[in-house]
This record gives sequence, structure tokens and C-alpha cells, in this order.
Amino acid sequence: DDCKSQPCSNNGTCIDLIGDFTCTCPQGLTGKKCDSDIDECAENPSLCRNGGTCKNTPGSYTCSCKTGFSGRNCETGQDACFSEPCKNGARCVAGRNSYSCDCLPGFSGQNCSQTSCTLNPCANGGTCLVNGNGYFCSCPKGFTGDNCQLTPCDPSPCTNGGSCMVTQDSYFCRCPLGTAGINCEIKPNPCASAPCQHGGQCLDGQFAGYKCRCPEGFNGINCQVVDRCFPNPCQNGAACFSGLTTFSCQCLRGFTGKTCNARIDQCTSNPCNNGGECVTKSTGYYCNCAPGFTGTNCNVFTPCSSAPCENNGICSPIDNGYFCSCKQGFRGSNCEIFDPCNQNPCENGGRCSAFEDGFQCSCRAGFSGQFCQVASGCTLNPCSGGSTCIPVGSAGYRCQCPVGLRGRKCDQIDICATRPCENDGVCYASSRASKGYSCQCLRGFTGANCETRVISVLESKCSEKPCLHNGECVINSQVPEGFVCRCKEGFEGSRCESLAPTPLPTPGTTGACLALPCQNGGSCVNQGTSYRCNCINGYGGTNCASAIKTCPLRCKNTGVCFFDERGEPRCRCPNAASGMRCGRY
Repeated sequence: DDCKSQPCSNNGTCIDLIGDFTCTCPQGLTGKKCDSDIDECAENPSLCRNGGTCKNTPGSYTCSCKTGFSGRNCETGQDACFSEPCKNGARCVAGRNSYSCDCLPGFSGQNCSQTSCTLNPCANGGTCLVNGNGYFCSCPKGFTGDNCQLTPCDPSPCTNGGSCMVTQDSYFCRCPLGTAGINCEIKPNPCASAPCQHGGQCLDGQFAGYKCRCPEGFNGINCQVVDRCFPNPCQNGAACFSGLTTFSCQCLRGFTGKTCNARIDQCTSNPCNNGGECVTKSTGYYCNCAPGFTGTNCNVFTPCSSAPCENNGICSPIDNGYFCSCKQGFRGSNCEIFDPCNQNPCENGGRCSAFEDGFQCSCRAGFSGQFCQVASGCTLNPCSGGSTCIPVGSAGYRCQCPVGLRGRKCDQIDICATRPCENDGVCYASSRASKGYSCQCLRGFTGANCETRVISVLESKCSEKPCLHNGECVINSQVPEGFVCRCKEGFEGSRCESLAPTPLPTPGTTGACLALPCQNGGSCVNQGTSYRCNCINGYGGTNCASAIKTCPLRCKNTGVCFFDERGEPRCRCPNAASGMRCGRY
């Protein structure tokens, strides 16, 4: 069957021939396989009227009309006949917005440009001949019909499912098994011998013989086999297989017995490995695996499932366990050890060695000190930027930097010299910061330069204006209310709600202290024309306005706790001590 591979494209109809095929193509397509588009624009250059431009499309065409004309063929315009659109001697009749052509005999179409054969109506290689006002198709051998569309197999003369094959000048019927004759019209009756046993019903199988519809309890081609599976003796969804004298059941998982009526406790064999807990189900079992294992029987080792790597380390399974890829600044098998050498504390090319309780610097020749910060003296003029070198000891030195420079050798710009941090914020120069510095803000302020005041829960209490008679509300975390009222002269009370009697002058309320300059619960002491504030714990500054951040580390051996440029607490050890807490000599 040459049409079996569907060779015709674009919805063409395939007609099988002896050793060949032909395609009946839709309008606008041609070619052996209907894969060639008919170029209407090339066959009829005047298809688009009034100077319109024709563009070929698959199976059709489009016209791009000039200004003043429209329509599929640009036939609509104010003077539709002006461009003489009617061809082949046709007369043009202009309408209001279009025209029509009175075609001479033998021509047709919008512009009388088509003959009866223009669109090639003859199929299967037929030749179109103009015949007066119509056409005539001269068909090749084996094809008939007005358009050569019919073969000897249209319609098929073959009966009983026979396949019609076109020959050179006729047809041939390929008959199915059990039939014969020119048109496969001869067919024997396969049920005439009553082959079905045990009351089975014989059905004519058309071209495949016969088929027996067996009664319950029997099967086989001729219903000759007794069905030992009727009715189904197997339970719990088991499959039944009938033998000559008995049956057998194929049990589902979890069942056993002749008829699969007994349930198997599959947990008795302890199928769960590596400490997994077995749970019986109706269809079998499942395992609750211990941490680090997975799989149906907990036999797949997954050491990373318990997330053993600390401090955001990345866990990777290996043959005998796992491996932690630690983030910068941490080490150890589980990234549990902080690496003090990560901050590069050793100066002047010193090599840092980390220990359990700190680190030690191995200095290059010409340098000494805990951080290799001590150079060989001022003889090499190590200080830059016009700074002054001051000898320290027998071999050390110190550079006294001018304003605007910093660093051990005064070779770094002191960006903090311009005091960029507002509201008493502390400036730390930092090469890692985007601006070259970072600000450590006092409590109650935030922002890159501490420019934004943070409204705390205590400050929100003052937003309710609890102090009467224009009294000033002052935040004070040391009192239960979280604030105190600073009353105007002549008023007193926790909310300035009472008139105050005129008192005799007392210490702290005269002179410079009369303006109550001390904030956050500080007490004022007159000092002639000036004053001094005694601040409560947690506050400092001239007027007790600054919250003091306490350094939390307890440094040993006279070490001093300080905050580094990232705001982290560290110990600055004397020369003879080392370690994170200055605990090692």
C-alpha cells in the first residue's frame, strides 16, 4: 500500500496505484505530493487591480492596494473602471464603490482573466481543455470522472473487507483469509460444523474464522476447558490460574495460603536496617528510618540529613561519612571552631597560627610584638605623609600622624577625621565598608551615619505627652514608668500636675544647674559658673546624654577590651600575653 506512509502533504488525498500513488491536492496547491504552492500572482499578474501589488501566500494571495482603492483585488474605488481592470475584451461596468466585468464566452473570474482551466480542475494528471464556456478533462488511463477524480476503486467493488488495488487499466481485489472471488464475494460459514462445546455460542469471526462465546465455568477456543477459577476462589485481590484439575492463586504482597486468605506480618523478618522501625501496613510494611539513613529498608546512608556542619558550613557525603566545607572564619570537622586568624591580626607580613584559645604571630625579620607591629626603629624612616616617627624601646617606633591620616605608618587616609558619624556615633575606618568607614551608633540612633533616631518602646511612652503644664518627658529605663517628667518652674509631681511652693535655694538648683542640663536621671553639681553631671549607670557624656555600650569580654593579664571596626568585642593584650583573652604567655 503506497499510501500507508501518507506521502501527500497539506491535506492532499492519496490514491494507491500499482507500485505508485497519486495525490489529489486542495485548491491552490500542486505537485506530486501537494507540496508546491500555485503562485497566483505569477499566473495572473493583473490579479490585483488599480495598481495594487500582489503577494503570494500558501494556497492563496493578498493584494496591497494604492490609496483610494480597497477590496480583495483592490477593485473598490471612486473610479473603479479607470484602470481598465476587465481583461480579454470584457466590458467594465462601474458601480458606486466597485465595478463588474461582462465577460466574453469562454472567460470568467472577477476580471474575466480566468478560463475554465485556469485553476487546473483536472486531478490525477488530467489535461484541461477549454470547451466553449466550460472545460473538458482528458484523463490518464485508469482514471475517470469529470475531473479525472475517480479510479476503478471508486467506489470499491471489493466485498467482505477486500482491498481494492488499481491496475494499469482496471482493478484487483486483495481478499482476506477465508474469502475468494473476483470481488471477494465468496465466504464459507465457519460455524457450520458447530465447533463450540458445552453450549458455547459460535460467532462468525468475519475474516478470522469463528469465535466461541463460552458459558460461565468454561473457556478455551472451543469452550472445551473447564474453568477451575469459576467462581473465583482466590481472596484479597489475588489472581487465579486454572489448571486441568485444580487452580492456583498468585497472592498480592502481604498474603499467603491456598486462597491467599492469610495475612503475612512482614515485620517479623526485621527488614528495616540501621535501627529503622518497621510498621505493618495492609499492603506490606514501611520503615521509619533513623537519622542519617533513608530508602525502603533504611539501607541508604545519608550523613548530611542531620545537618552536622555548624556555622552555615556545606555538608558533602563521602564514602565513610561526610565532609564539611566551612565558611570563611571557621574550621574543624564540623566547622565548630572559630578561626581567629581569619581577621589577619598579624601585621607586616607576619604568619598567623591558630590555637584552641587564640592565635600566635610569627613575625618577619625586623618586626616583633604580639601582632608583629613593632618595627626596628625609626632609622628606615617608616612613617609616611609627613608624620613624625617616635622611637619606642630599643627597636620599636611609633608614627604620630597628622590630622587626616591614620595607620601604623600614617599611610592610610583617616576618613573618620571629618566626623561623618552624627549624634555622637563612633567612626571606624574600614576598607570593607562601601564608604571606607562604618559608624557605631549610640542607642536610639541608626543609619549609615547614625542620622536616624529610633523610636523605642520607652520613647513611645513620651509620644503620649504624659507630662502636664508643658513639662518635658525624658526617657529613663531605670524607673518603672520608663520616663520622668522635667517640670517647668512652679510645678512639681510625677506628671508636673501640682503647683510647687517657692523653696529656698538648694544645691544643684542654682547657678548653671538651674537649667537642669543633666539628662537621663543624672544629678547636677554647680562648679562656679559651670556644672558637672553625675550620671547613672549606663549613661555618660557631659549631660549624661550618651548610652554607654559595655565591652563584654573579661580580658586577662591587664588586657583591655575594645570594639574592632566591625563592632565585635576583642582583647588588646600587653606585649607579653597572647590568646583571644590574653591568657597565654
